[in-house]
Amino acid sequence: MSFQIEIIHGHDSGSYFWIMPVRCRSGVHVLGICDVEEKRDAEISIEEENVASFLAVFFRKYFDKDLIWNRIREDCEIEFEWYLEHNFYTYPTIQIMLQEIQNVANLLKTDCTNPLLDEYKAQFSIYDMTEPDSILREEAYVATEERKKQMIEENIDVVIDFYHRFCTELSKMIEEAPDYQCISIMGP
Repeated sequence: MSFQIEIIHGHDSGSYFWIMPVRCRSGVHVLGICDVEEKRDAEISIEEENVASFLAVFFRKYFDKDLIWNRIREDCEIEFEWYLEHNFYTYPTIQIMLQEIQNVANLLKTDCTNPLLDEYKAQFSIYDMTEPDSILREEAYVATEERKKQMIEENIDVVIDFYHRFCTELSKMIEEAPDYQCISIMGP
């Protein structure tokens, strides 16, 4: 496997999601951007298309509408916000989510066509699993849906690798920032 889905260490201000440990100021009724202390030196950035294809299903599933900091965000619905808003996840919630991602990665490796994977694979795209100038991308433009599924299965190691690296990065964040409360996931 030569292609890897990129995880950037640090902040990329393009069309990237930013993920990092944060602390929220207590005692506020409305949580504004200034009320969030970000641990920028631990931040990672992941391209929006890769989040949409491989992570959004987890981010939405584990978004806690009852978490106080999600409820009092300024000018936000109480749901996962895609653009320029903090989405807060407690460390225990992140650890549960990471366990599910690892389980999905393991099942992708051992039984890629298992129907239990359908909800996770629904947004997978061969365009996000290959080099921009790949012949597979060119082929995918004219391929049938069945052939696209086959192409995804043939390149599934790219997703498995991404999931393992993503889980390692977030586990490291939690370990290296025990005095922070949450992980923030913020879209471009």
